[in-house]
Amino acid sequence: MLEWKLHSKRFLPEMFEHYTKVCEVAGFEDRNLETVFKILNGYYFDEETGKDETFDTFVSGFKMRTFLNKKTKEVTQVRDMHSLSVGDIVEDTVTGTFHMVDGMGFSQIEVNSLEVA
Repeated sequence: MLEWKLHSKRFLPEMFEHYTKVCEVAGFEDRNLETVFKILNGYYFDEETGKDETFDTFVSGFKMRTFLNKKTKEVTQVRDMHSLSVGDIVEDTVTGTFHMVDGMGFSQIEVNSLEVA
């Protein structure tokens, strides 16, 4: 089995320039990386209603993508983002720290950036 995702041990600070800010998660009280992981991975999605009230409450700044079904002419909008996974970086804007998602948990990393967007 090949592991193609980047892990924190192989992350170099200059690699940060290749990352793009996808969204912001704010407003929840515990400020915990595990909570961010749950929110961005659909943990609070309600199968019965088809909604994720927690995501809608705490996540902002993401782009939307529009699809047109050529047969039905139905227009569908979806979030232009994927779930939080190995190799993704989470910034804690209060502490100014960065953490990369590893195979198990998170690891704090250093980044080279004068300005973080």
